[in-house]
Amino acid sequence: LIRNAKHYIYIENQYFISSATDAENRVPVNQISKAILDRISKAITNKEVFRVVIILPIYPGGNVQEPANRYILKQTYKTINRGGNSLIELLKEKHPDVDISE
Repeated sequence: LIRNAKHYIYIENQYFISSATDAENRVPVNQISKAILDRISKAITNKEVFRVVIILPIYPGGNVQEPANRYILKQTYKTINRGGNSLIELLKEKHPDVDISE
């Protein structure tokens, strides 16, 4: 579905934890971020207008100080914008001359 998206991808969920790398030992195993990365890269290469919207709560339900919630937040940040292999970091690395905030 993500690969065939024409104009945008809209995701609304409680959590967004995924892997954007092809590494065999990647954790987590799901490749939703990789599919998004590939689709955005295709749009950049083809000079298409394409948007990705990911809606998440500020923090998962319950007490944000609980270890499980803190772990979920950490993994969400690693998926989207921190940690070297995040979606944003990989896009910037793959397309350094493109302003991905557009």
